[in-house]
Amino acid sequence: MRNYWLINHRTKQYAPIHNIENDFFDGDWKEKTPFATEDYIDLDCQTVWPDQKANEYLFYSYDLCRDGMRVGVFYDEDRVSKEEVNSFISTLRRKQDVAFSKNYSLKLYTQKGE
Repeated sequence: MRNYWLINHRTKQYAPIHNIENDFFDGDWKEKTPFATEDYIDLDCQTVWPDQKANEYLFYSYDLCRDGMRVGVFYDEDRVSKEEVNSFISTLRRKQDVAFSKNYSLKLYTQKGE
């Protein structure tokens, strides 16, 4: 089972998505998300792989570059402490060839008015 975090970088909010259909990303997939009424310019979808997460609210994603890994660390700021994030990054740097990392502090998306 593959899990995703749909992320609105403008509002710094995320919506976890589980058990999506195989054709979810066909066509205009952004219309199928909780952010359907939002501006799509800053919308991103990150895959949450089991071996790249510390828990349900802290994980990393990466791209390879000449000098190693470019890492994005995504976490829920209401459920994960700065100390946990720093420890996670330190461990990641010890185990992987991390050339660059950036933290993304996010909040769980809630519909307006809730």
